[in-house]
Amino acid sequence: MNKRVGFLDELKGFSIICVVVFHTLYLLNYSYNVNIPVFFDSWFRVVVDIFIGIFIFIAGISSNYSHDNLRRGVKCFFLGMIITFAFAVFNPSSNVTFGILHSIGISVMIYALFENFFKKIPTIVGLVVSITLFIYTFNVQKGYVSLFGLFRFDLPQKLYQSNALIPLGFINGSFSTSDYEPLLPWLFMFLAGVYFGVYVKNNRLPKSMYSTHVPFLSALGKYSLWIYIFHVPVIATILSLIFNKTAF
Repeated sequence: MNKRVGFLDELKGFSIICVVVFHTLYLLNYSYNVNIPVFFDSWFRVVVDIFIGIFIFIAGISSNYSHDNLRRGVKCFFLGMIITFAFAVFNPSSNVTFGILHSIGISVMIYALFENFFKKIPTIVGLVVSITLFIYTFNVQKGYVSLFGLFRFDLPQKLYQSNALIPLGFINGSFSTSDYEPLLPWLFMFLAGVYFGVYVKNNRLPKSMYSTHVPFLSALGKYSLWIYIFHVPVIATILSLIFNKTAF
């Protein structure tokens, strides 16, 4: 962003801490056989989705400040592909196929290509429609769409017979990945961030939210992308030294 929004940087900083903690626990549980029961609690997946949503929502807000969203999207997707390649080489059993960076990268590119169209939609309408579509498509991987249990529509099973539509969320039982955030529903969370970002950029939030209150969290938030890219190999190296065993 050209102008930092203190609260958003701090929120990203807190979120990246949660991501680091999550992946540390993940490696302990699956690579070092340290029992982490929380991984099997349904509420924990909800918490994980919340922080994924925060990252994607803020990425949408940031699009209002970028001078070249197409380049930004390509860069993000390219970084996601580097992670995919690294896991394919060093840890094939825990591949990363269309993770959060891939999803954000494609979402940013879609916004960049159709920016004029999105800007023609009134801000409040775009925000409400995006949130509604996010909720409606949240269960695409489960084979249906619905709005809080209403207006349910079972999707054609032909969409799930192969994994050709992985980016959209149509997968079958043969698909396995360590990180998967498809465009349905996350594209709509990104677009919700885009429209909310109009209010942010126009200084419509309380003034206190534009100031930095926790410098440490703000600093982490500013470099959250690079922390996300490098934190797994760093954690894996530390744990391998502690347990005298490689994580991968």
